[in-house]
Amino acid sequence: MMARRLAVSVQQLLPSNYCPAASMSNSSMPRKGCWGKEICGPNHVCTPDFACKGKHFRDKFCRVCYTCGLCVPVSRVRILADVFHDDFVNSKSGGVWTHFPTHLDAPKRTGDRPITFRLIQQTLKCAGPRLLIFQDDAPHIAALTPLPSDWVTMQGTVRLFIRRGTLSLSPPFPVSANPMDALVQAAVLSRIKCDPLDVNKKKV
Repeated sequence: MMARRLAVSVQQLLPSNYCPAASMSNSSMPRKGCWGKEICGPNHVCTPDFACKGKHFRDKFCRVCYTCGLCVPVSRVRILADVFHDDFVNSKSGGVWTHFPTHLDAPKRTGDRPITFRLIQQTLKCAGPRLLIFQDDAPHIAALTPLPSDWVTMQGTVRLFIRRGTLSLSPPFPVSANPMDALVQAAVLSRIKCDPLDVNKKKV
């Protein structure tokens, strides 16, 4: 009886529109918008009002991102050494980012947030090494290696494409494969700092 009275009194103190799920932090809840903006930052150009409606990896990205790819600053992307493959695995929580492995010595933060990453280019049909995208600048640890200069655009970014259930360095098809995609590509490339010549350049 006492517990019930306490529960009622606590409920009376809460606002009428209180929702437990809405009170959770953004990092603990899956994002419903395009993952391209979450990965690249708020200035990244996405399809307006996009909402994720599928469970597959490609469904988490809007048409603009799927057609034109993503540009991520090279300071946030690193090659993962083979011996650390078992240590860096994407979380199954449904969100973009995974926290740095707790069983490894945590490096010094490069920002105010906890160190979080996204493992990419890791599926079976991908060519080349596994890569990590960090939410902030990559930490300095032995498991990580900077990318070769020929993988980087003139603007200091890494061009990534949605393919094979992950993000990869090379596009899955010529970006101007059909007229609609060509229009989308032209519109987006005119608004983001990416080298259009890099679109059809095979990196790995």
